[in-house]
Amino acid sequence: VTLLGLLLLFAIVGAMPDVESHPVVDGSVLVVDLTLPVMDNPKPAGLDSLFGQSSPSDSAPLHSMLTSIRLAASDSRIVGLYMTGSVGSTGWANLRAIRAALVDFAATGKPILSYFSLYDERALYLSSVGGTAYIPPFHEVDLGGFSAEINYYGEAFRRYGVEVQVTRVGKYKSAVEPYLLDKMSAENREQLQTLLGDLFADCLQSIADSRQIELADLQAVVEGRGVLTGAEAMDLGLIQGVRYEEQVAAELRKWTDEEDWEEAGRYDYEQIWLSDYQEAEFEEDDRVDGATVAVIYAEGEI
Repeated sequence: VTLLGLLLLFAIVGAMPDVESHPVVDGSVLVVDLTLPVMDNPKPAGLDSLFGQSSPSDSAPLHSMLTSIRLAASDSRIVGLYMTGSVGSTGWANLRAIRAALVDFAATGKPILSYFSLYDERALYLSSVGGTAYIPPFHEVDLGGFSAEINYYGEAFRRYGVEVQVTRVGKYKSAVEPYLLDKMSAENREQLQTLLGDLFADCLQSIADSRQIELADLQAVVEGRGVLTGAEAMDLGLIQGVRYEEQVAAELRKWTDEEDWEEAGRYDYEQIWLSDYQEAEFEEDDRVDGATVAVIYAEGEI
């Protein structure tokens, strides 16, 4: 029965249509949606891949993204890069790697256009690499600085008679603090402030250098109300304009030399999304050919 079931399964798989291909057309804009968090580990394989079907993922693989952006930089079929959506909860180490790939892309002379629904520090950090950054009308730029929030359960545990036994060495071992204390210790506050301060200083300096803005002007925004209107962000040089999505699409269309096409007030342009570009260019990457390095991803807290 088992053998018969396997034969039937393979017969069904063989009868399934191939996954829809997305050929890269000359004059295409590479669309990069950064809404999903970018993680080190690749998308795990599931039964859906066995049947040639794709399924939604809650993250995007870093290595594939970096490889695709750098390949697109030298791909004559790709005329520019468009970043859209919103920059999700991607960690700063991965954001730094993505930014470096975008800098390499911009160095080729190909244009980059950014249009995010929310411009916070993450979006400004990436969009500042060069090119044009637009914001939707009636949206604001948030430059309020970094923060960290921790819940403490010490009092709750004591009320319910829960005893937490911990062995730790040193004042700065704060991982178990939430289960012991009612508020943040001085040592944990010190190390968190140092970490967040260093990250934020690097973020501001990168934005200031790339956009040729005085660092003191950015710091003044942070120390003030921390929020800018689109017009104020334009005056400072953080963005280059306030646009509706149709206007952005019309500008992207100029990259493809098809700016005269218009239908019902909507604009379209030749494009390929990053995930489709990866499938088109790396569909045979899984083959083991010659000397190969196997990479095992171990991701999580220490």
